[in-house]
Amino acid sequence: MNREAQPGPLDSVLYHDRSMRIGLVLHLAGQAPPLKRLIDHVRERLGQSPALSLTLVGRGTSAVWHLQPPNLEDHLGVREVPEGTNIHEVVRNLHQEPFADGRPPWTMTLVQGYSPGRYALVYRISHGIQDTGGMARTLEILFATAPVPAAASSATVRGLITPPRPTLRHRTYAVRLLAHSTAKSGLWPHPDHGYSDQWAYQWTEVPTDSLRSLAAPHHGSANDAFLATMTRAVSHWAAHGHPRHSGPGMPVTMAINLRSPALADTPGNHVTTGRFTLPGHTEPLSRTLQMAVAATTPLKQPPYREAIRRTFDSIPPWLIQASFRTLLSPKRAAACSSHFAIRHPLAYNGDPVQAIDPITALPAGAPVSALMISYEGASRAVFVTDSALPGMDRIHQVWRAEVEERPVLAQH
Repeated sequence: MNREAQPGPLDSVLYHDRSMRIGLVLHLAGQAPPLKRLIDHVRERLGQSPALSLTLVGRGTSAVWHLQPPNLEDHLGVREVPEGTNIHEVVRNLHQEPFADGRPPWTMTLVQGYSPGRYALVYRISHGIQDTGGMARTLEILFATAPVPAAASSATVRGLITPPRPTLRHRTYAVRLLAHSTAKSGLWPHPDHGYSDQWAYQWTEVPTDSLRSLAAPHHGSANDAFLATMTRAVSHWAAHGHPRHSGPGMPVTMAINLRSPALADTPGNHVTTGRFTLPGHTEPLSRTLQMAVAATTPLKQPPYREAIRRTFDSIPPWLIQASFRTLLSPKRAAACSSHFAIRHPLAYNGDPVQAIDPITALPAGAPVSALMISYEGASRAVFVTDSALPGMDRIHQVWRAEVEERPVLAQH
C-alpha cells in the first residue's frame, strides 16, 4: 500500500477524537422507503466506497487502516418523528450520539414523518475516515442519478487531473502558506470566556447566485464571497464581544481541497488549510471581497495547488503529526471556513435530493466553524459555535445579513 492509501497523522488525530464527527443531510421529495430496501441499496454499492468498511488501528505515524466490512443493520436506522418536527432539531440530537465501539464509525439514519411527501437521510462519519470531499464521493456512489467518474467527481480538484510541474515560485508560496496556517491569531481562545466542549449548531441558506453576484465584480467565486462575508460576521461579533479585537483585520482559516482524481475513492483527509487575515466589517464589503479574491487567486491555479499538494506530501510523517498537534491546539485556533460544491444531481429510487445540509465539527478554542454546501442553486451553511461565547450562536444571522447587504443588528 502506498503512502497515499495509508492514514496520515491528521486522520489518526481526528479518528480518536470522538467529537470530530461530520456529515451531510440529504432532503428528499417522495415517500420514505422501507429501511430494508435502503439497506439493500447501500449493500449493492458498498464495495465502491472503501471508507465505509474501515476502522483505524494505532495512533499517529503507526496507525493503519483495518478492513472491517460493516453489518449494515447496525449502521442504518430509522427515526420516526411527529409531523411538524423541526428537522434540524432532529439532526442536532442525532449528531450528539457517539459511534459504537468496535465497528466502522459511520451511520445513516432515515428520518421520516416530519413533513408529508418528504424525508431525510442523515449521513455521519468520523472525520478521521473521511473529509467533506470523501463524503461527497460516497454520496455520489450511493445516490448519483448517473455514474460519476473520478475525474468528474465533486470530491476532486479538476486542476489536479494533469497538473503542471510547479516552479520554485509555486513551491515557495506553498511553504509559506502551510507555515502561516499554524500561526497564533492572538484572539483565541477568548481571554474572558475561554472555550468549552458545548457546541451550538445553526443552519441557514442563501441562493448560490447571490454569492456569485457579490464576488463577480471582483472576478471572484461563491467561495470568495462566503469567505469574505463569514469573516465580516465574525468581525461584527468581535467588535462587541472581544477585548483584543482592536484592528480592522480578522484572521480566518480556510480549508483547501487536495484530492486528485487518483485519490477520489481513498479514505482519510486530503485537505490542508490556509490562514488569511481579511478586512472586517469596519471597511466596505467591496474591500473585504477584493482582499478575499486576492488571497485565494493562487489556489485556483493548478501549479500552486499542485505545489501545495507536493509540499504537504513531502513533509515527514513525524513532522506532520507535530504540526497538526500545533495546528489543532487552542492557541492556534481561528474562525474556520469551508465550502464545497456538489456538482451532480442525487436521488434515491427516483426521489430527488432537493437540498443538502452540512454538519461539521469545531476545533478546540475556535469560536466558529462554518461549512457551506452548494447544490442545485442553493448554498446551505452550518455554523457550529462555542456555547461559551455569548451571542456567537446568532452569527449565522449576521452572515446572512452580510450576504444580503442589509444592516446588521448589534449582537449584545
